[in-house]
Amino acid sequence: MLALVSEGCTNREIGRRLFISPATVKTHMEHILTKLGATTRAQAVLLAHEDGLLPVRDGLVPVTADRSAPSR
Repeated sequence: MLALVSEGCTNREIGRRLFISPATVKTHMEHILTKLGATTRAQAVLLAHEDGLLPVRDGLVPVTADRSAPSR
């Protein structure tokens, strides 16, 4: 799911691609944000990249997140 978020997909688009409802996507995203300690989808993608949960694609290297932020 985070791979699709990293591609810029909306909840509706993710739901269509995974054959689940947008509401289910929203629930899963809330759980992902909580587990990663992220407050936004973009931050979740960044943290997932840093933790090795998402591969770096197309030779792009994500900017490092501020791990001292209280949300993590």
